[in-house]
Order: sequence, then C-alpha cells, then structure tokens
Amino acid sequence: SVGRRTEYYHIPAWTTVDINMEQFLNQSVGQIPTFHGIKYTSNDLAEGYNALKAAGGRYAVFLGADTLVEPAFALGFDSAIATGLNILPGHFVKIVEAVQENRICDARTIQEKLTAACKVITKDGAWVPTMKAAMSLVTPIKVGQARPPLKNLTEPQINDMKSNLTQHL
Repeated sequence: SVGRRTEYYHIPAWTTVDINMEQFLNQSVGQIPTFHGIKYTSNDLAEGYNALKAAGGRYAVFLGADTLVEPAFALGFDSAIATGLNILPGHFVKIVEAVQENRICDARTIQEKLTAACKVITKDGAWVPTMKAAMSLVTPIKVGQARPPLKNLTEPQINDMKSNLTQHL
C-alpha cells in the first residue's frame, strides 16, 4: 500500500525457500516501489555479507538470528529484528557496543551468554511458545500463551526454564 515499506523475510530453515539474497536484492532494484529490504535469518553469513553490499547497499538488511549478533555486526550488519531483543535487550546492546568499540572478545563472551539463554529457552518446545514463556518470565510484558496447534510449556517446564535461565541474564 502507499507509503508502506515492503520487506522480504528470509528464513530458509523454516520455509525451505532458499533464494540467494544477493541476487534477489540486485534484481529487485526498481521492481517494487515500496521495497525496503530484508530480514535475514540464515546461518550463512557470507551470503548475509553479500546481501549488505548488494544493489550498492541501497537496501536494509536486518539480522534475524539471535545467535549470530556478534559475528554479523562484526561483518557490518547494523540492525536486527530478533525475538531475543524483546527478552534480553541488554545482551544485544552490549554486544553491539563491544563490536563498535572493537572489543570482539567481550562481544563474543556476551554472545555466548545470549546463545546459551536461547538454548535454555527453546529446550522444551517450539520457538513461539517457548519465547512467549520466556518473555513472561524475564520481562514485565505478559504476552499470553501460544494458540493451537502449538503446544504451550507445562508448569514444570516453565519452572525449569526459569531456574536455568537466571544464570544467563
């Protein structure tokens, strides 16, 4: 619609659609007037880096992978849209600041904490229900439970998440 930006969400692990993002962005020039960029949720950082440079860098490339903040920002990413930002925003800020100050070892240490927290959160279920449970545990925002057919965590699973997550905060 008029005045709204359009972005492509690239998450091949979930969609099994694996389009080369560098080629996609280069071919998008002038094709969609509202096209703004992509949310890049892939472990292939070489492709992500090439996407940043595609089309002369005219498009936004948002990182979508919580577990790759440190290496992606070290490669030149400058923005992210990730679930973990809502749950552990301090980790993201510290990683980005450390990368910007060229303290890569510090950034990696914080990234390891963030990655460990993501593993704790997703240990007992699918992404959406586990992230909703974590959001309710760690933030004052109560987002409720996931809708069927997704299975919400049991009370023992939530308690386990809570006790294991505290060491990564």
